[in-house]
Amino acid sequence: MSEIDQLLISIDQVSHVRHAEMQSRLLSLVRGSSILENIVQFGSAALVILEHTFYLWHQERRRSPFHVALQHFMISPNAGSLGDALSIVVDAYQANFKSDFVNTILHRARTKQMKMELINTIIQITLQHRLPIPSS
Repeated sequence: MSEIDQLLISIDQVSHVRHAEMQSRLLSLVRGSSILENIVQFGSAALVILEHTFYLWHQERRRSPFHVALQHFMISPNAGSLGDALSIVVDAYQANFKSDFVNTILHRARTKQMKMELINTIIQITLQHRLPIPSS
């Protein structure tokens, strides 16, 4: 086996290790009790991390800005408080949805309004838990 082949295998192994580590960290952000809650938590965390990734890349042209942004998010108090705030909102939405389901005549209009309120609240909470913009 040539040195280049060995180097490529080594790079591939490192890549798999980094991928597994990143996947583990991202999955640790999701701790909801329902599928909807997990999706909301993961999506919101991803938005915060990706925004921070952009700022890191734009200002410093780092080689792995996503990994740095993920690390910053994981050690920030925002990681836990974002998940907690979103859990409260999603739980309230699901409780209201179940109680409103009984009233079938008003169900459609109420459900649409509840979904819009949920989306707006998720956006507000996510924006409140952004990471600070790195100074240049």
